[in-house]
Amino acid sequence: MYDLQSNANVQNRIYAYPDGTVGAVWTMGLTGSPGFSDRGTGYNFFDGFSWGEVPAARVENVRCGWPSYAPNGDGEMVITHAAGNLNFATRPTRGSGAWTSVAIPNTAGFTWPRAIESNGKLHVISNTNAIFEGLNFAIVYMSSSDNGATWTTPVILPGMEAGSILTGWAGFDGFGGDTYSWAAPKGDTIAFVFGDMLGGVWALKTFDNGATWTKTTIYSFPTFTGDTTPDAA
Repeated sequence: MYDLQSNANVQNRIYAYPDGTVGAVWTMGLTGSPGFSDRGTGYNFFDGFSWGEVPAARVENVRCGWPSYAPNGDGEMVITHAAGNLNFATRPTRGSGAWTSVAIPNTAGFTWPRAIESNGKLHVISNTNAIFEGLNFAIVYMSSSDNGATWTTPVILPGMEAGSILTGWAGFDGFGGDTYSWAAPKGDTIAFVFGDMLGGVWALKTFDNGATWTKTTIYSFPTFTGDTTPDAA
């Protein structure tokens, strides 16, 4: 079995629907340790009375991992990272039917996604794991208003740029994998928390379903200014 589920925070992988059903996902690999060529999303569904059978195969048609699960209209979706891009798997009926699995455009080198749905809009944050606008590990945001048929161009949200996070520390070049998590959405109000070992912890929140964002500093660590002069004895 594939045991590594996260580098830090775990994604939103369980969703309880108002009708009492529950969808759940995890990174699954059954053969070929340690590489697990069959790695992908393990999925199960609780129909209100019992869980389904233990899955014998991944949801996707490609090797991937780090699934983030959420509703998608009347159906459901799983977003993962695959070889070279983010992967979007969805189906129109929760708990049954065939999945479609496609690469999300403009996500080359993106990893460790987090996805939610709120008021008919899909929201995704992920880590670039490659240089993006000057950051080697940038946290980027994208969204879809048509159930994943098209996506906005990934961007670094205001307040997450290198200079705005650790002013004065030239060594900062990005965020670690899985160091960010969505809060449960409430209508048009959504938010996520992100942090860095040498920077602090922050939250970004929007009251208009992703149109505008406000950053709040939760905790700020002292930053390195480049002064290496020894303190006086």
